[in-house]
Amino acid sequence: MAKKTTTKAKTKTAKKPTSTKRTKQPVTLLRTLYRLTLIGSILAIVVTWAFMAATYFSWTVRYLTTNPLADSQDASLVSAERILMDIDLRVLLAVLLGVSAVYSLLLLTRWRSSYEKAMTKRVYVWRWVYLAVTMGLLTSVVAMLSGISDVAVLKLISGIVVIGFGLAWLSERQNEKARKFVPSAYILSVLAVFLPWLLILFTTLATTLYGFESLAGHVYAVQGIVLIGLVLLFANLWLSNRRRSAWKDYAVVERNYILIAYGLQFVSVAVLIAGFTN
Repeated sequence: MAKKTTTKAKTKTAKKPTSTKRTKQPVTLLRTLYRLTLIGSILAIVVTWAFMAATYFSWTVRYLTTNPLADSQDASLVSAERILMDIDLRVLLAVLLGVSAVYSLLLLTRWRSSYEKAMTKRVYVWRWVYLAVTMGLLTSVVAMLSGISDVAVLKLISGIVVIGFGLAWLSERQNEKARKFVPSAYILSVLAVFLPWLLILFTTLATTLYGFESLAGHVYAVQGIVLIGLVLLFANLWLSNRRRSAWKDYAVVERNYILIAYGLQFVSVAVLIAGFTN
């Protein structure tokens, strides 16, 4: 009896390391990706300031005032515009890449344990906070490149995108343990994130029709890159919520988010550096 008990105990302890190794493999791969994105974000900041020319965009505010050219008896108000400040595009790109670098560093250090637990729960709120901030900023950059300068409109665009990604987190949470796909928050999140693109595309079209000018090629390229990236992010969320094939594994879902989010940032920055090179 003593010999049999010893044999069973040895068999059980022999299986445990194999199981633990299999469980940690996907998380180890994700940490490797975040190490690469951390290095990539820092290098991208250095390259941006080394090779990109100083490119300033005006932030303006629109308001009503009396027309100084009109008759003194005419009290009608007209629309006017005032420049609040000029912002260097390199600063905005550095902030974007800096946020990505800090996020990667936090996941590799302070948030490491909570991040690993989230892989089993299928919900990670800080990823959605990160995407809300970076995609809101990147969409505002695209709007600036497209000709939108009013600071109120730019802040509204980024705010709507932030709300959209907040709803995306809610969609992931709704479908965490749901037996059937719950589409309400997902549909609202898609509408919120892509709504500002109607304004961006309208401004782009108006420039061609009324300004008789086409935007630079790199502006169209960045518009397409960011738009395709957003479509891929929400396609990944859709497949994750529906638990389709490989997307049943949340590590696969997270890997896709990393590749899409950082990929569209790096490619967009590379295109802008080429477009505004020294």
